[in-house]
Amino acid sequence: MEEMYFLLAGLSGGKILHFYIREMAMEIAMASKDGEVNFSPVLGEEIVFWRFLDGWDKVIRWRSECHLDISFTSDASSFQWATVTCLPSGTISVGDYWDEDIRDEHINVKGRWAVLEGL
Repeated sequence: MEEMYFLLAGLSGGKILHFYIREMAMEIAMASKDGEVNFSPVLGEEIVFWRFLDGWDKVIRWRSECHLDISFTSDASSFQWATVTCLPSGTISVGDYWDEDIRDEHINVKGRWAVLEGL
């Protein structure tokens, strides 16, 4: 493949190119004073591959999204745990006494267990 040259000065008119390729950043860092960048053959092939988008005129619909605000609160004491989950449809409260194997754990450990139990 022949060497490709890219003039940085040609990026006018609000057209912004986003390249998140380490090799691209390295090539640009080594650009000449007149803004000419010499692409490696691998990087040149990558750019040629994506050139099909230049003439793309089709519409690709975004998937529908749903955003919900959920509040989750947990609490642990020496003998009991509880959680409260606030959803748009209502509030769910759950709680119980500790099992014997958790009862003697540190309160920080019990706090983590309360979260797991509530989920």
